[in-house]
Amino acid sequence: PGAGIALGMSQNGAYITGPSVTNSYAFAPATGTSTIVPMVPGATSLEPRAVNDLGHAVGAAGAAGSIPILFDGTSTYTLQSLLSGSDATQWNMVSGVDNDALGISNNGLITGLAEHTGVLSCFVMIPVPEPAAASLLAIGSGLAGLALRGRRVSQ
Repeated sequence: PGAGIALGMSQNGAYITGPSVTNSYAFAPATGTSTIVPMVPGATSLEPRAVNDLGHAVGAAGAAGSIPILFDGTSTYTLQSLLSGSDATQWNMVSGVDNDALGISNNGLITGLAEHTGVLSCFVMIPVPEPAAASLLAIGSGLAGLALRGRRVSQ
C-alpha cells in the first residue's frame, strides 16, 4: 500500500506486512485489502517485521527505545504489557534500543531480542491462549531459543 516496504510474508502467502510512508499494514493479496496496524500509545513509529497465516504480526514500535509489539489482527500490544510476575520485572522491552520481535509462528510462538536484567537476550514468548495470558518460555543470552526443540530419547 503506497510507498512501503514488505518485510514479512506469511507461510501460506495470505498476508504481507511492513511499514509504508503513512502507516504500517497487514496486506491480503488475495482480496487486495489492507489492515492498518494501530500504533501503541507513546510510539512515534511502527515497523511490523513478520506475519503468520492468521494475519498476526510482530515487530517494533519506536519511542524512547525500541518496543517489541504484537498485532493480533485488531489491536496492537507491547510485549511488555503481556508479561506478569518476575517476567515483567526482569525483562525490559520498553527502553532498550535493540529490542525487537522478529518472528511469529502459525501457533503463536514469538521470537525476538530484549533486555533481561540489563543484558540483550533472546526470547521465545508463548501467548496462551491469547495475548493477555502471555508468558516467556525461555530466556537468556545467546541462543537460548534454539534449545527449545524437543528431543526424543531412544530406548
